[in-house]
Parts: sequence; C-alpha cells; structure tokens
Amino acid sequence: MKLLMESWRKYLKEASGLETTWDDVHIDDVFEIVGSTCEDGRECITFKPSELESKLANKPSVTLDPERVKGAELEHPLIVVVDRETEEYQYIMDGNHRYAKAKQDEENELDAEVQVKELYTDEYENLFRKEADEGDE
Repeated sequence: MKLLMESWRKYLKEASGLETTWDDVHIDDVFEIVGSTCEDGRECITFKPSELESKLANKPSVTLDPERVKGAELEHPLIVVVDRETEEYQYIMDGNHRYAKAKQDEENELDAEVQVKELYTDEYENLFRKEADEGDE
C-alpha cells in the first residue's frame, strides 16, 4: 500500500503557491494590496531567517511537509502580518515553506535571506470582513 501511495503522490495536485486560500480569501486578494513580487506593489524588506524569527510575535511552529520545504522557491516574498500602530511583526501569513527552507539553509551556513512584504493587521481584518460580508448576502 505504501508503494502505491508513493507512486500516486506525483500525480496528486496539492494546493500550493498561487492556489493558496484562507477561508474565502485567495492569495490574489492579498496580492492586490501588497503586490505579488518585489518589483510591484509594496517594497520588499530583506531579512536573514533568524533576524525575521526574532521579530515575529508568533513564531512559526507548524510541522511542514519536507518535500514542499525542499521545493520552495526563495525568490518569492513572504507575506507577514504587521501591526500598523506598533510595527510589531505578528506572523507569516504566506510563505512558511519558503521561510523553513531559508532557515535550513542558514543553519547549514549558506547565505540565506528572505524577502518580506508587509500586510497590516487592519488590511488583513478588512480582507476577512469583506469576504464574510459577501457571504452574508
């Protein structure tokens, strides 16, 4: 059975990258606010993974699929939710696999950095409020 599942895994399509959603909010909704690359939208901020982790109020603690971490592409920016008033970094909304890969690279003494786009907490709340309001109609 294990061999059968391993053979079929390559044919299964898992939600990743541009298919990411949270409830009724799609990654494209977030991109409309911050931009999808460092060349468009908000400016990207560069961090060493350990530096970013030290700024996060809520540290990444999710167990991630090692294959997705291995295949993560570090050229895409992470989306981090930031409190607009305090400027405190809350958590990584999108890019946990990219962050984990960069952190592994840093631990292996490779030159690892991540690009971050900031999404403010009020914008985050408006995204989910908007989607909830549209669902009530």
